[in-house]
Amino acid sequence: MSRLTVSLLAAVALLLTGCATMPGGDPEPEPDAAIVEAHDCLAPNLGDLVFPPEASAAERPPAPPPGRVPADFQPVTAYRCVLHASVEDAEGIWSAVTVERFDGDLSALLTALAQPHDGSSPLMACTADMELVPPLWLADAAGRAVHVSYPRNACGKTKPATRDALEALTLTETVTLKGELVESRAAIDSGCFMGWWARILDWPAGVVAVEPGDPVINQDGMTVIPVGPPALPAANAVDGVRWCEYTAVDPAVTHQSEPTGAPGVAELDQNSGQRSPTEGRFARGGQLGPDAAGVVLAAASGQIVLDCGADATAFVVLFFLDDGVDTGATITVELDGCEHLIGPDGKSRAVPAELRQLLAER
Repeated sequence: MSRLTVSLLAAVALLLTGCATMPGGDPEPEPDAAIVEAHDCLAPNLGDLVFPPEASAAERPPAPPPGRVPADFQPVTAYRCVLHASVEDAEGIWSAVTVERFDGDLSALLTALAQPHDGSSPLMACTADMELVPPLWLADAAGRAVHVSYPRNACGKTKPATRDALEALTLTETVTLKGELVESRAAIDSGCFMGWWARILDWPAGVVAVEPGDPVINQDGMTVIPVGPPALPAANAVDGVRWCEYTAVDPAVTHQSEPTGAPGVAELDQNSGQRSPTEGRFARGGQLGPDAAGVVLAAASGQIVLDCGADATAFVVLFFLDDGVDTGATITVELDGCEHLIGPDGKSRAVPAELRQLLAER
């Protein structure tokens, strides 16, 4: 799992190039937006890239679906929710939303918002870039608000009139609101990630690379980019070992079907010998020192053992460091359950007594 600042930049930078065709037909008429007591840019359903779907749901209600401005609603202020921000303070790094308030004559904005969505044609070619559209609220003099939709063109992109009308108003206030704590100060100071997810370590069969990363033809006749587990570093190329301890999250609430991020502890698949993903939450971290590298590397080359069927509730991830920089390969050690070591290849191994002693002295 990447740090918040990296993942947010990646989300904003994501552009899918190329062309696509839109299905034909006229759009369905859009209903009026619901009138609620106040606008809320921190509503948990407004930005899944900032707030995980389960975050804050118990603390604040979701925003109503966006819609047209009701005829009997008289807005005087517009609020644009700029997602994918972050805030760092003494507690750590928080996901955040920047709320922009616009005041002035809203006539041009209301005219722009009243435009219908354009119909589409099956012969139309549209670019496939991803448009990040900030949620937009309008509020009346009493503070009541509606979550409004942007009129869209035949390609599904927002029409420029709404943006132009907003920019013509006066930006009277900009406030950044903290959302969820995604990197605690302890995790940052120890060099650990707040969360840790497993990759599915299922390397393609029948693929042989001439050079690492070269595309080749696999046994099914498909062109692929060969991948494989990160190689363990040589002992003389390591000058430290960072450890990060995690508490395992209930597998029932993890994203096991589409895991992303770094390899971690997981449940053994008896058929493939690989591990399926399990999520962990940061507990504490630190460094073992240069002499630990040889012990860990030796343990990672030990004999493969079978799964005992017990789930681990806590585990330690070990990172090999070269001049303070992570070398790529990681080792995961279960602190309970089967108490196995899982190497970069996803296989389970016994934890030797010397490594157990090192971890006990953390």
